[in-house]
Amino acid sequence: MTKICAACCKTMTTSQSIQCTKCESGYHHVCVNIRDPRKLSENTIKEWVCPVCQSNMPKKGNSNTPVRASTQSDNNTTSSNSANTNVTLRPQNRKGTSPLVSHEIGSDSDAITSLSTEVKLMRQEMRKMSEHMENLTKSFSQCNARLDNYESRFIALAKRIQVLEDREIGNEVLRQKVSELEEQLNTQIQTRLSNEIEIAGVNECPNESKMHIVLTAAQKIGLPLSEDDIDHVTRAGPKGSSSGDSRPRPLVVKFVRRAKRNDFLKAAKSRHNVTSASINVDGPSRKLYFNERLTKANRLLFREAREWSKNAGFKYCWTRNGIILIRKKPGCPEYVIRSAADLDRFHNTISPDEPENAEQPAVPSTPQGQE
Repeated sequence: MTKICAACCKTMTTSQSIQCTKCESGYHHVCVNIRDPRKLSENTIKEWVCPVCQSNMPKKGNSNTPVRASTQSDNNTTSSNSANTNVTLRPQNRKGTSPLVSHEIGSDSDAITSLSTEVKLMRQEMRKMSEHMENLTKSFSQCNARLDNYESRFIALAKRIQVLEDREIGNEVLRQKVSELEEQLNTQIQTRLSNEIEIAGVNECPNESKMHIVLTAAQKIGLPLSEDDIDHVTRAGPKGSSSGDSRPRPLVVKFVRRAKRNDFLKAAKSRHNVTSASINVDGPSRKLYFNERLTKANRLLFREAREWSKNAGFKYCWTRNGIILIRKKPGCPEYVIRSAADLDRFHNTISPDEPENAEQPAVPSTPQGQE
């Protein structure tokens, strides 16, 4: 049930109000300065008197009652003063407010002062926090700038690496192309040398007749030659290039026809005891070796192949038409060596106990000749 507050004239509920025990008027708790109605005891609620009724109640200790004047006219004014003999003056606060209201005002003032102090401290803390946030923002901005710089540098480095990788791929292609061209050039040069042979072990003498030495060696191996069969004869390499080496420079013989050159090599392979003394060449006696004329690259590869064959247990290592071949023992297949990589490949694939009838790996066919 709703009632009307006697102070603010607004509606109120029973839980929001308190009733005066004198005039039975209802008041809001707030209107009569009751802050926490839960703290009111039942006796207080039953004995509570509103401010209006409190102001109408007589005061105890009526010390402010006017004193009747002691004058001669007292007898004349007895009737008039008798009306004021029971008048009691109400004690008033200096500012015209009740003590309850004064006490509440003082409490509110202290609360406002405390709240103002707290607000000031909070503003100081907020100001410090704002400065701190501003510093953090600047730091983040600097970090972002540095990260952007590092990112741009990283992108530039990635592009340079990509360019270098592309160049490396291009260089690898170029290296393969150069290798192919070198192999083709070596093959062409070797083809040009297909009519030539080398005779190693012939002592060098002043005013020697190179043609006579070659014709004498041909008679010694059982293949008579004439000067018409030979294009020219010379020493390989410049004179004095073998300083500190007692071995003489080999004789290079170029035949007019390849068939005659093949016949010469075939006859020379069957004679292994021809020496410089047997062909009447001055100087110490040396064993003569009759070999095909090889290019510089093939000569180095042939030397490496002979060393490899010796260490790997291969008995034969020879050349045929400028091609290097190896064979482990009689009856075993022959293998073609075109590069140093072939030696490593054969070393890993050829078994030491290889059977004599083992098939030869993929090798281009070459004319057969004497080992």
